[in-house]
Amino acid sequence: MRVAMLLVPLAALIHASPALAEQKIYTWTDAQGVKHFSATPPAGSAKDLSETQAHSAKEAPLSPERRKAAQSKIEQLDRQIEEQSAAVASDPDVQRLQQEEAEKQQALNAAEAEARKAERLQFECAEKRRGFEAGRRRLNGESSERIPPSEQEDYARRIAALESDIREHCN
Repeated sequence: MRVAMLLVPLAALIHASPALAEQKIYTWTDAQGVKHFSATPPAGSAKDLSETQAHSAKEAPLSPERRKAAQSKIEQLDRQIEEQSAAVASDPDVQRLQQEEAEKQQALNAAEAEARKAERLQFECAEKRRGFEAGRRRLNGESSERIPPSEQEDYARRIAALESDIREHCN
């Protein structure tokens, strides 16, 4: 695993090295006499400013043998990365950790669903209690809204059913 973590940056560096080699390097001395090296020129004025081209592949071309060896090494490193990635993916410890993570996520999802269900039930119970209290006051004549005598018996049954539902489902 550690080797794979080292090989990826190394392979990227090998692939990027020609672009890096084209970079200019600026050298200068600041007002305090400190010598600086940078890829960007200094802002303002500086003593002894010089610009040099970093060694590039154009200046020092690789021989066909060295180029072939470098390409072979890159391919070898790519294969090693692929092999190590496959080994990590098939590692029983990695698979166990992935399974545990999936189980934790399922448990979290189930807990969230249960919490939403409890919240919805709590809201529904609050609504039922409000409806029951309003209906009870109306049935007992404690409200400005009156129930016609012909509907009082049916209304009383509905209020009783609502009260029973509250007792059964809303603790």
